[in-house]
This record gives sequence, C-alpha cells and structure tokens, in this order.
Amino acid sequence: MNDKLVELCFAARLLFIGLWTLADCEGYLEDRPKRIKMSLFPADQLDVDALLGDLATAGFIHRYKVAGVRYIHVVNFSKHQNPHHKEALSVIPKPVSQDEDVAVRDDAGSGAIMPINKDMDSAMDMGHMDMRGGLDMTEDNLSHAPVLPRANLGHASVLPQTDPADSLIPDSLNLIPDSLIPDSHDASLDSAIHACSHRKRAAPNHLKSSTLRRISPALLSLGLASVLLTSAHADTPKFVSWNDPTPSALQPFDGNPDAVADMAGQSLFFYPQARKTITLPYTRGPKSYANVQYYTGAIVVSASPDQVAKALSDFSGYQKLFPKMTESTVQAQEGDVNDPNGSVKSIVKYHLLIKIPFPFLTFDEDVLIQHERKNNSISTLILKSSIQYGTGRFEWFPLKNGKTLVTLTQWGDLDHPVGFLVSTVLSAMPEIKQAIPSGIEGFVLESLRQRFNPDTQQTPLPLSNIVPTMTMTSNQEATLYKLLQQGGTVQFSHRPVWLATAVRPEKLYFVSSFYHMPASLDQMKEAFATPKNFPEIYRQVRKVTSTPLADGSTQNDVKIALGLGILSIPMHLNLIYKAESELATRLYSTGGDIEFVQGRITLKPTSNKTTLVNITAGGKLGEHPPFLLKLGKSLPYYDYLSTAGTAPVIFEKARVWVSKK
Repeated sequence: MNDKLVELCFAARLLFIGLWTLADCEGYLEDRPKRIKMSLFPADQLDVDALLGDLATAGFIHRYKVAGVRYIHVVNFSKHQNPHHKEALSVIPKPVSQDEDVAVRDDAGSGAIMPINKDMDSAMDMGHMDMRGGLDMTEDNLSHAPVLPRANLGHASVLPQTDPADSLIPDSLNLIPDSLIPDSHDASLDSAIHACSHRKRAAPNHLKSSTLRRISPALLSLGLASVLLTSAHADTPKFVSWNDPTPSALQPFDGNPDAVADMAGQSLFFYPQARKTITLPYTRGPKSYANVQYYTGAIVVSASPDQVAKALSDFSGYQKLFPKMTESTVQAQEGDVNDPNGSVKSIVKYHLLIKIPFPFLTFDEDVLIQHERKNNSISTLILKSSIQYGTGRFEWFPLKNGKTLVTLTQWGDLDHPVGFLVSTVLSAMPEIKQAIPSGIEGFVLESLRQRFNPDTQQTPLPLSNIVPTMTMTSNQEATLYKLLQQGGTVQFSHRPVWLATAVRPEKLYFVSSFYHMPASLDQMKEAFATPKNFPEIYRQVRKVTSTPLADGSTQNDVKIALGLGILSIPMHLNLIYKAESELATRLYSTGGDIEFVQGRITLKPTSNKTTLVNITAGGKLGEHPPFLLKLGKSLPYYDYLSTAGTAPVIFEKARVWVSKK
C-alpha cells in the first residue's frame, strides 16, 4: 500500500480514479474543478479544487498553466495506458520543462513500449489492489515535474500485434475462459475485440480505465460480454442442449407444496437443498461440479397459477417486474408460446443499470440467459454473465387455499467469476459468498411479493415490540431441523413493519435466520452475545469498547472498516446488548452510521456440543448516512437485502472462530 495515497481522504482517492477516465489519451485534461465535479460527483458537496490540490501536493497529478488556461496532467499516465491506434492525439498544450519521464510507443508499429529514461524500466505496477484499501504505488514513480513536449504517446502506425500493458490483466480478453457461447474465429471479430479493448484509456496495469469507469459487476460484461454479445453474436444466438440439474423446490418436502407453504406462511422462506454433483455444458466439453448446494426461496402469492405463469413467462416484461432492469429482450425463441403446456425455449438479454452518485461506480451489466418453460416451471441456464456458470428454476404450484406457491431454486459458481471487480471483492471478502444466495432469492422474491402481495401500512409499533417472534409447531420445528441437517442457513423474511419514532413511522424489514452450530451454549454466548470478542471473529471489526450500564446491559462502540479494493469504508455502530433471559439477548442501536438496528439473538442447546442459533434482525440507513454508505441507497431494496445477507456471513465467521478454539 502506498503511504502517500492512503494518507489522502477517500474522496481524494476516488477523485484520482475518476481523473483517469476524464483524461485524454496522454493523461491531460483541463483544470476545471466545477466541470470535474459535475462529471464525477454530481450529487455530492465536495471541494474538488482542494482535493486536486491534495493530489498535486502528494505528487499524483501536476497542475500547470499555459497562456492563462489551467491544465492537469495525471503523473505517469503514459506508462500505463494503451490508447487505440486510431485515437486522436492530445490537443492540450504541454509545459516546456522536460524533466518528467514519459513512455512512448515504437513508431515502427511493433507496439513495444520504449521508456525515455532507461533507469525507469522497472516502473511500478500502479494497478495493484491492496485488499485493505488503496492503490499501491511505488514512491520512485511519484514525479512532481512537468512533462515533455508532445510525443506520439502510445499510438502505433498499425494495429499492434502484442499489447504488453494488458496481456496479463485478469480481466483482459486474452484470459477469458471458455463459456457457453460458441467460439468464433472471424478475423473481423478479432479486430473488433482488439479495438474495443483499447477504445478507452487504459488505467494502471491491473486497473484499466474501463474498470475505473465501472467499479462494479458492470465490468464483467461491459468489458467482456458486451464485446462478445454485440460483435461475436450479432446473429441469432444458438440454443444449448442440456439437462437441468436443478432440484425441485419440493424435494426436501416429499413433493408436497402445501408443506412448503405451511413453513413460509406470510414470509419469504429460504432453505438449502441437499448437496449433489452436477454437470453443465461447456464449449470444450461438459463441466462437472461436486458438492454443489442449491438454495431455494419460496413465497405464497395471492394469485392463480395462470397469473403467475403469465408473469414469469413474459421475459420482455421483466424490466417492469424487477427494479433496475432497463432491458429484457428476447433474442431467440423456439416453441409455441401460446401453448401453456408446451415446451418453449428462449434466449434473453437482460441489462441491469444501477446509477451511483459516482459515475465510475455505476452498475451497468448485460446478462445472457437461456430459459426453457415446461408445464409449471422455467429452467434457466447462464450463457454470459459476471458469474459465468449457474442454473436455476422457477416453479409454481396451486395450493388448497386457492393461492399459489412460487419458488426459485438456484446455484452459481462463485469461485470463477469473470472480470476484475468481482474477483477483487471475493478475494478481499470471501465470506460474501455466504450472502449471495439469500441476496439473489431476496431480490427476486421481494419483487414478486410487491407485485402480487403489495404492502399496506400497519399501525406503528413501539420499540419494545418491534422485533418479530418466531413461533413454530412441533411439525414445523422438525422440518427446520431436517433442513438444517443439509448444511447452511434457513431464513424467514418477514413482511415489513413500521417503527414508531418521534419524526415519522420508519419501515423496517426483519429476517429470522437459523443455523445449527456445532458448539456448546457457552461458546455461542461468547460468539454472539459478547461484543468484546467481535474483533477476533470478524476481521472487519477493528475495535469494540464495551461499557456496562446500570440495568445490566452493555453499551458497545463498534468500529468497522470494510476494505474493498481501492476503497476503505469506515463504519461506526453504537449498540446496546441486553440479556432478556439466559438464552435471549436483545440488541438495538443508539447512534452510529446505521440509524435503525433492531434485533434479538436466541440460543437453544440441542446437545452438549450443538446449539440452535436464531438471529432476528432488521436495519436501515437514516436520512443522512455517511458519505460512502449512502451509496447503498442507490441499490434496489437497500434496506432489506443487506439484512438478508448478513446472517449467513455471521454464522460462517462464528463457526470458523469456534472451530479454532
């Protein structure tokens, strides 16, 4: 981690990233702070001029003036960029000093990079991402000097055959693994791919400008799938022959949909399937996976099976059904769509767009999916996505009460994502993999709930009664234990409730999560009801200061730092933990960055060495969250999905901690 960079505030670090996307092919741009702010931070009150000054003082940029006009040069930009060979040269005037080292491309057309200063051949890799936050830059390359008069930087007279700056980049086209899309060896395609991969200014080696413009899963298809989908597959996509290995949602319930509905009640119900071995089609042959665990989400909707089938089979209407989906285009179809019992195959292109206040953090992704509708189900196979391999299945079943059970069972290969961002995030925080299944189920089923079971505001509840209490019959409890024996977490996402506050009622989503922990009751109290142990359990928790209160509760000041590549996101929580009984602990926030946190932890010993853990919790950002946390408000169901995904991560971290004691 470069000490100069991490000493700057996060806004300055974000600004530095954005400058790489605004600069021309030689790293120059006009020094116009207001314009830069509107391009990068349109919704935020930041002093961009002062931040530019900080970057200049630290040596990351050079600010200068020619003929009364102010300009910026991104230091060392030319060493880490590959503009397209047809891209126009910079028209910005350069300072006259010739002190700074600049790399130029061999005009003979070889594409080789030729440093002017031979002593600088071992220039640093600016693109290395430290998982604790910050760009890694070597001090020797932080030059304060102006640049040489204009040279033909990075432009070859012919299309280069080799591209040193991106040939080893994990998200470059050279290292894309085979997918379900058939290969094409058309020379025009090769040219199109090369042109697209160089169309934007490349950022430091492992952090290209396309990455900087879209530090989100958008990269995974914008840099990869968008090229292949628009260039390689301008013609009608081809269907893949396959046998869907996705288990039925009813499999753990002996084929009884009413038993699933009985467990779900009015909640969204998420549960694991038994582990199995599956085989998926692959361009170089079948790809097999062992020990795969699918997850199922279930909801009971007030609609007929025909109404559900119509909504789920209308792929072109998904952009109205699911938030942030801006396109759902059927690219190929086989079968009679008017035959409700017939088999219909479809290939559909979806586009997701989640605009973030920082343009370079915007989520902008294309996904290509093959669907096959048969009777009361729709099987899904991923053809192109940031998660390369995965399958799923919608099913719908009539119930005795006249309603319909709708289920989604899905799995995706999270160990082989495409692109820089997801690889970086999953490497930095591998525990996030535990949260993704419930996040996907929650997003899809919450959309269906709002479509078929819309909210009606209830009477606001006082703080003391806000947390739901799960009560189960003996049969339901037996089913819960049966599901937990398959491994993983069982969750119930309750209908929203309203919390009475001094200002106005606040809508909260609560999720009850269950895990059968291989640990004693005392160990579970240490893991879940003793905040001072949190820094040992969760590496993102930096410090916990616990203060005993007169009523026997503790006030806990929790400092958290989430390191996601270039960003280090600080968080502060102030939580009260109060024992309601020997087995139950109530928790709630009294301040900090997440204004509304309410929950209860319940422990139930099932033997001397096993404990059933139940966490029921809900949280919501307030009206004025910290600068970076407010980005979450741009996400769909931001006040719900984070709650659904948190418990599986907590359970896994606690399990690992206990196993080491």
